Amino acid sequence: MGRAKVVLFGNDTGECAVMYVHHNGEQRLAACGSVCPHQNASLDGAVVIGSEIVCARHGFRFDAISGDCCTLGGYGVPIFSVYADGDLVYVSFMDFDE
Repeated sequence: MGRAKVVLFGNDTGECAVMYVHHNGEQRLAACGSVCPHQNASLDGAVVIGSEIVCARHGFRFDAISGDCCTLGGYGVPIFSVYADGDLVYVSFMDFDE
């Protein structure tokens, strides 16, 4: 179990939650929107269990890989491409493979 950290994008255009998740037996970085869509609570410091980020306000769970809400249909968080290079973490609205 870990915790998400909300970080600002470099040019102050927004923020996202960055975390390590366990997915398909591997630990990897994930990045998603920084706010729970249920009641707009910040996901900063949210508990990460497996590949799910858990909102501290009401326990809504979101898959940090797909963005889907695991608690209730109709909710979701945006997902961003993310990778690390040494001590730097890069997050993008676009896929890094493109």
